[in-house]
Amino acid sequence: MYKKYNISLIVTILFSLLIHTNNAIAKDCYEKSPNLINLKEKYYDIDTVKNLSDIEKTKLNNLFNRIKGEWEGESTYTECSGPDSAPRKKSVHASISVKIKSNSNDNLLMVAKKSYLNNIIKYDGLELLGDLRIFEFNFLSDNNLVFSERALKKNNNGSTRNIETIYEITLDGKSLIIVRNYYTNGVFVAEDKWSVN
Repeated sequence: MYKKYNISLIVTILFSLLIHTNNAIAKDCYEKSPNLINLKEKYYDIDTVKNLSDIEKTKLNNLFNRIKGEWEGESTYTECSGPDSAPRKKSVHASISVKIKSNSNDNLLMVAKKSYLNNIIKYDGLELLGDLRIFEFNFLSDNNLVFSERALKKNNNGSTRNIETIYEITLDGKSLIIVRNYYTNGVFVAEDKWSVN
């Protein structure tokens, strides 16, 4: 009985570590978006959006209701620069306070105040799933949601960029982690991570 309990405990701990390690793996600069890898040429078809089912909408509302309120913690913004052959990552840290509420359209509105070491304060506003232009949408659990948005943006020279943001929201007890991974033309260029309680 004792050995059986120990094996079960070890398996549980290893599984938990695997999940947390998987979420903590840093992305390499300019690595391909997982959606580009999966969808190939269909990745660039931004007219095909996902419609949420009633079950998905219910789970989404339940998660949003649980994360409404005021949170405090830290944020880390990491950006890639330099040539493909020798990319560099630069990270900027800040303390953060976040207010999360529904707006008049029942979309989730987040307003963050970021305080940096050099006494600079910046505000960041997010309206999650506001325009419902969702491409991928997956609940990994009731408390862990991953979804992506894509759009085409024109450069000053008239060329077009494919901009993708992959969001991951994880509620773990009294801790909330919100990660936004940014991809331009299908490659990773930046990440904004909020870890709050």
